Amino acid sequence: MHLMFIPNMRKNLLFLIIGLCSISCNERETDFELCGFGIVKPYYFTGLEYKGEIYQIEKEIKEHWVSPETNNNGIAKVRFKVNCHGHIGDLHYEEYDTNYVQTQLHETIESQLIEKVSQLSDWIPGVNELLIIQNS
Repeated sequence: MHLMFIPNMRKNLLFLIIGLCSISCNERETDFELCGFGIVKPYYFTGLEYKGEIYQIEKEIKEHWVSPETNNNGIAKVRFKVNCHGHIGDLHYEEYDTNYVQTQLHETIESQLIEKVSQLSDWIPGVNELLIIQNS
């Protein structure tokens, strides 16, 4: 009885994963595509890296940065995905004040940051425990 249950459970699990993937993968229509079933794992699980590490990312973002004339202080956050080919996509932008309340800092910060982050091209995709390259 257990032998029959396990294959059915695997089959049901596979359908569940495919169903969830078709709902959540590639949320917006873009040229960016996730690999495999579209499963995304956090960078710290896969070992996703950037050539030159955080220092190079900081250098590339600061290059040609134009500071807006504003007295606003806060946090600008860009969240994105990196597929198994090292391509970046599905960018999401948020801004917070110094009390972590969502706000709007300055429109040029958003446009510059989205542009700079989308141009980061030296991603080294991570792998899973089977050494298969993963989306992060």
